[in-house]
Amino acid sequence: MSNTEINNHRMQTEEDRRSGTSYWFGVAGKVIEDKLNQELSKNNVSYGWLVTPLVVLISFSCEAGLKSLLLKSNKQPKKTHDLFKLFTELDADTQDRIKKNITSTEFEATLKNSSRTFEEWRYLESKAEDQNLSANLLFLKELNTGIHKCLGFPSPLNQS
Repeated sequence: MSNTEINNHRMQTEEDRRSGTSYWFGVAGKVIEDKLNQELSKNNVSYGWLVTPLVVLISFSCEAGLKSLLLKSNKQPKKTHDLFKLFTELDADTQDRIKKNITSTEFEATLKNSSRTFEEWRYLESKAEDQNLSANLLFLKELNTGIHKCLGFPSPLNQS
């Protein structure tokens, strides 16, 4: 194999790996979301703590999916968890295809506000008790759906 062939093979493998990571983290998020909704419908609020892993899984699924899309277009993704930075590296056509799944009328502002969700929620235990966190779960799920459509497979978050 030539260096070009090895490099292309490595990139293809990384793209597939990131696509799979995106999909399976989305599946795990859906499992947790279903359990959370099931328990909350029974007024079992002790399961409310499942919101944290749900947010972490879905935001990381978005990150891995964006990185896979960048690799698909022969771009090396930045070493960042920042969804806004990753999204803006995509070509305009891919960005538009993802945006079609978003109901928010303030896409850019919402993406910026959600861009560091994975980092903020992943390290929740190290936050001060009085520090409030928020996450736009609907936006992250819609973003995930758009990303997965661009990758050519359905978002597990749309399945009932």
